[in-house]
Formats: sequence, structure tokens, C-alpha cells
Amino acid sequence: MADLPRVFNATSRKPQLFWINLSGLDVDQSCARAWFLGSHQMRLTTKNVIARDVEQARQDVAGANTYSKKASDRSDALSAIDKDLLGRSRRRIASFRFRLQQKQGNAFRPYPVDSKILERHLQRAERHVAVAQEHVRRQRERVAKLERDGHDASAAGTLLAQFEELEIMHIAHRDRLARQLGKVA
Repeated sequence: MADLPRVFNATSRKPQLFWINLSGLDVDQSCARAWFLGSHQMRLTTKNVIARDVEQARQDVAGANTYSKKASDRSDALSAIDKDLLGRSRRRIASFRFRLQQKQGNAFRPYPVDSKILERHLQRAERHVAVAQEHVRRQRERVAKLERDGHDASAAGTLLAQFEELEIMHIAHRDRLARQLGKVA
């Protein structure tokens, strides 16, 4: 390693610092091999250590920011999925309501209904009631789990209320078909 010449103060001719060639060395080696006079040795070593620590802190912050951004994006995506599911469920329930109202309005048909057709409709209505009860049961579990874990369960509770309403509608339809089948048979 080649030494650089001493730098002198113009007024006192005292050496201010003594430099050595540090090219090609990493920060820790350069700190260990840097030679200075007086308090300059302490300042440069401390500055190098602080610079290394600051750079490490910057990298840690950049990594944390990246992780935070990814987590936020994932949370936004999951919220969008939940909102889409809730919207589709509301539209489907509204469609079922409308169709049920149409069927209830046309309950007394002017033409005779075959009992076999009514039996098939009743079986289908029984399956719909069973599926609706399963949906209500699972949604109740989800709401309970969300509340138990301390999360906001308002959207899940709204969906549960809609499922319960739909279940009531399915039961009413099944009962109406059973009454009609009793009249036909």
C-alpha cells in the first residue's frame, strides 16, 4: 500500500492527518487500517461504522416498506374479493326473491298440475332447504370465528342475515308445494 503525503496546516506547519491508500478494501478493513493523528482517527472510524449502520438501516427500511406494500396490496385484493362476493350474493338473493314473488302471484294456475311434477319440485325444494340450512350453519361459524378473533364481522353478519332470509323463502316454497301436493293427491 502506498502512503499519501502528510497535509500541513499553513500557519502552524503541524500535520493534520496522514492518509493511506485504501482502494480495494472493504469498510471494516479500511477502518482497521486507517491511520490518523489526534482525534481524526476516532472521527473517521466512527464515521465509517455509522455510514455502514445507516446503509444497513436504509436497506432494512426498504425491505420493510416492500413487505408492507405487498401486505397492503394483498389486503386490498382480499377486500375486493369479499365485496364482489357480497354483491353477487345480494343480486342472487334479489333474483330469488323476485322469482318467488312471481311464483306466489301465480300460485293458482288455471290448468291442472300433475302430481309427479309436483313431487319432483318438492324434492328439489327439499334439496334447496338443506343447502340453505348448510349455508346458514357455515356462515354462523364464520361470523363466530371472526368475532372470536377480534375482526370486523359486519359484512359477514349481513351475509348471514341474507342467507337466513333466503332459507325462510326456501322453506315457505317447500311448504307451499307440499300443500299443493296434498290437495292433488
